[in-house]
Amino acid sequence: MSKVEFKRGEASQSKKVTMKQERQYHESSSTTASHQNAHQEIKMETSFGSGGMQNTWKTSGTNGSAGNSVARSILKERVSDKSEIEVGSMLPRIAVAHTGTGRLSGGYSGAGTRNLAILTDAEYFGLSPDISNKATEMFLASTGRESTTLHSLNDRLALYMARIQQLESENQKVYENWNAVSKATFSSDSDKYTEYTDQLLSLRSSIDQAFASKAEVEAQKLVLEADLRNYRFRLNEIEGNHLQLSKYKATLTESRSEVGKLQARFQQLTANLDTFYHDNNSGWNEIRKKNEEWGRMIKNCITLKQQGHARMDELMTFVHDVQEQMVMKLEKKTHVEHQQSSAELKDDLAQAIRDINIEYDMISEQARKETEKWYQLKFLEAKQMAERKKTDWKFPHAKADQFKREIETVCAAITIGEKEVHELEKSVRMSNEEFTRLKLRHKEELFEHETKMRHMLEERQRMAVMLQSILDTIQVHDAEMAIYRTMLEGEERRIGIKKPKTPQIQRQNTMAISTMAYYKTKGENVRIKFCDLLGKYIVLENISNPAQDQHIGGWQIHREVDNQPKIDYTIPATVALTPGQTIKVYSTGHGLNDVEPDALVADHLDTWGAGTHINTILLNKDGVEMASHVQSPERSHDSSIMSLSAN
Repeated sequence: MSKVEFKRGEASQSKKVTMKQERQYHESSSTTASHQNAHQEIKMETSFGSGGMQNTWKTSGTNGSAGNSVARSILKERVSDKSEIEVGSMLPRIAVAHTGTGRLSGGYSGAGTRNLAILTDAEYFGLSPDISNKATEMFLASTGRESTTLHSLNDRLALYMARIQQLESENQKVYENWNAVSKATFSSDSDKYTEYTDQLLSLRSSIDQAFASKAEVEAQKLVLEADLRNYRFRLNEIEGNHLQLSKYKATLTESRSEVGKLQARFQQLTANLDTFYHDNNSGWNEIRKKNEEWGRMIKNCITLKQQGHARMDELMTFVHDVQEQMVMKLEKKTHVEHQQSSAELKDDLAQAIRDINIEYDMISEQARKETEKWYQLKFLEAKQMAERKKTDWKFPHAKADQFKREIETVCAAITIGEKEVHELEKSVRMSNEEFTRLKLRHKEELFEHETKMRHMLEERQRMAVMLQSILDTIQVHDAEMAIYRTMLEGEERRIGIKKPKTPQIQRQNTMAISTMAYYKTKGENVRIKFCDLLGKYIVLENISNPAQDQHIGGWQIHREVDNQPKIDYTIPATVALTPGQTIKVYSTGHGLNDVEPDALVADHLDTWGAGTHINTILLNKDGVEMASHVQSPERSHDSSIMSLSAN
């Protein structure tokens, strides 16, 4: 156990160094008695005054004194040691006495008297010389083993005393400086306190201004974030327009391909029409040829009919001539034989004439029938051929009409397609120009906002550095005030004056607000796992035990943010969560570029809301609360403010 006390002469401060070492040794021997615990106490008193440092060493033990020669050797070994004094065991007991007011050897002049006594337990208790000799031998052996340790310990003691001398000289200089400063500043300590108070008030106002500027920066940051969200939304719209433009381009490409197909079809129909025209011309040529042939046949029929009539007339004329000749012959015969058989000849002649007339009628009738039959047959053949040619001519004509109608339809479609292509090209060109213009404007606005954000972040960082420097200055001033207050209190106690009523700085701890979020679940089936602090999305999770599907279709998410209007959202009826599955419900105001395929999107919500006190509740179809998620402020002792009060 070590105790150090410093006493100051004029300043009424004292320093005392007391070092107490306990050494214990237990040794059992069949021929010697056990030794008792040895106690050695070394006490150094150092008095500081205007004349220097006065030291007094006292070493006492439980035994008597011994020779000075052994004491000198032990002290010499101690002085040469440069290590610290350590507590150990040593036998036999040693008593060293050093009294005087001289200075130590570390730069001090003069020395006091030293007395060293080595007493053994045998002499102390009056034992026999043999036991005393054995104890002496044991002591010498123990002393030899510990000589090195004592050497180092004494060397350390010398260094320690040199360090004490150095500290005392420095303390003397500090004391002199303190006297000078106290004489110069004692009369104006109230002014110093007032000055420091004014400085602290100005620093407090600077801190308040910094916090106000920080609040303004935060407000501007929120405005810029809102603008950035708007620009991102507009960028999403532009990207959507770009996608729509891509669709238009795809439609235009399809229309162009369709127009190409129609043009190919038109060319094919044109080729077919040319072929049809060629076939039609060939058919017309054949029809014309057939008509000419038919006309020739009709002419031939007419000619044949006329020839038949002429032949009939010739035949009738021939028959009439023959009949007349026969009549003339008969008349001649009858005239010759008139007389013989006038009556018989008349009858025979009449009968012959009748027979000839009948035969002539039969022959003429048969010839007439055969002629009519032949003419009728030829007429039917010509008529059938004409009808067949007419039918063959109607089919190509109908086909030609159909081709004409198809060509007209294709031409109309091509015209409409060309108009649509022209309009689409015009729309695409205008959309490209609008997209380029919006893109350039968005890039300029985005660059401008990024520049503003960068300047604001730099300003915020600069203000944070300034605030930190102000806080450091406040801490330094607090430390200086505490030091000066302690020094003034000590000086006032030394002089014995009453403490004046001066303003004091009282530090009051304040509670800093930090956000803490927690959740609670009813029914242990579905919980609200996470809510985005910016109001972008809400995460629901199936935590049912035992694991089973949870059909949350028709459930409602009810959200209250500070004093803002309440937000309600109904989950679609087909939504179900498998065991352990999570699903996100997004709002539309933060962009939907990174939305998962299986996530939900609340189309009518721009944001879920952001604030300090947020309460999110999940209700089932019956309106029963199934889970809730609360975000509320938590207080922590991480900041403090300075306030002034008077005693």
